[in-house]
Amino acid sequence: RQYAVCVIDPEGDYRVLARLPGVTWVEIREAAAVGGALRHFERDPSACVVADLSMLLHAKKVQVIESILSLIRRFRRRLGLPHWVVLDEAHYSLHSEGVADHAIGLADKGFCLATYRPSWLRESVMKAADVFVLSRTTAHEELVFLRSWIAESSSDDEGAVSVLPNLPLGQFLMIQPEGLGARSAL
Repeated sequence: RQYAVCVIDPEGDYRVLARLPGVTWVEIREAAAVGGALRHFERDPSACVVADLSMLLHAKKVQVIESILSLIRRFRRRLGLPHWVVLDEAHYSLHSEGVADHAIGLADKGFCLATYRPSWLRESVMKAADVFVLSRTTAHEELVFLRSWIAESSSDDEGAVSVLPNLPLGQFLMIQPEGLGARSAL
């Protein structure tokens, strides 16, 4: 089974995927181009669309990301596509003054949010996540944030986060909710 995927790429990091079969790379220079890019899902139920926003100024990127996410919600209601949405650099658009909660649609599931600054994500985004995959970090403010966030609902408030500064490259720590908000490290 193939899955339809939309990658929202604020910095142009995913352009290399355009070389793969079935991947459509689209440079978005204005919000009006979003609809055309997402129409690939109407023609191909296993489409993979990379929306490259790297040519936009930051404030415009946030507006366009909101437009993309709103349109994806409509596509999902009508077509059930795309199955997955990857939002890179999520901290740039899902902070407290970023994209509106109603536009994000995290309750619809099927999201992969990539960030190296989870402390910038607003609380509603953090609470909506089903799984966190963490890699090595030595950033003090991020370690403090993660320690606090995990401690809110887990007895293991230090163990999971304490491994992050020394985690070897290529290894990851998965944090998954348990029950009603408790977190466990896997």
